[in-house]
Amino acid sequence: MSGDAHAEPRAEAVLVPTELSGFVPSRDEWQHAFDSRLRDVLVAKQSLPTLAQGAEAAPCRDAACARARAGGAALALGARVIEDERTPPGYNLHLWLYRSVDQTFWQFERACPGCTEALGADALGTLADRALSTLPAPQLATPPKPQSPIQSTNAWPAPPAKTARSVVALRGSAITAGLLGLGAIAFGIFELSIDHTRHCPPADPNCAARIDTSYGQVFGFVTGGALLSASVPLAVFGWRQAPHLTPEVTSKSAALAFGWNL
Repeated sequence: MSGDAHAEPRAEAVLVPTELSGFVPSRDEWQHAFDSRLRDVLVAKQSLPTLAQGAEAAPCRDAACARARAGGAALALGARVIEDERTPPGYNLHLWLYRSVDQTFWQFERACPGCTEALGADALGTLADRALSTLPAPQLATPPKPQSPIQSTNAWPAPPAKTARSVVALRGSAITAGLLGLGAIAFGIFELSIDHTRHCPPADPNCAARIDTSYGQVFGFVTGGALLSASVPLAVFGWRQAPHLTPEVTSKSAALAFGWNL
């Protein structure tokens, strides 16, 4: 039996003729060179290329057009070569590729300064070879696993479990905020107690100066109140036990118990 009988089956590919924009010395020769180079790359990648003809050979630049060009083929490939309007002229090479199995569209590009027909075709072939060699594996969507009617009706999502580190952090933050809040309140009370007291040397009985602690009182009471207010929810979440669900609890009430709005 010949070795060809064991050869891997080739995937069909549609090759859209290369689109040329701007000044090109000989458009037919350049297009033929580009198309031949892309065909060689597809053959080397175990694809069986077919050159699009007629209306299907029109330029293609987006995913919808590429999908239509691919039809039932595994791949569709095309390129656009644009003159950069420099002296000597160079060309920007744009390659697009569409894969039918996962309906994915890619675009690649590179510059080819001072390109001749042969250099431009080789550069485009290298770009196509690298693009085909680095394509990721198809990401096919997998259907969700079917659930039984009981699971679909009565199941509810489990609440996120608290870790020991998060519990310690919550409780430590609550204690710290509470102590700082109490300290700030005590500072405010102290400032209030010395407000309007004499602020004079002991040897001057006629001094009428008084201490004004308004700013200290505001700082102490406002800061202390904010810290104490913050310590309350921290303590609640740090010491609260997860609710126990009985078999009679429905999915709706369980979700509401955990704070989820269905």
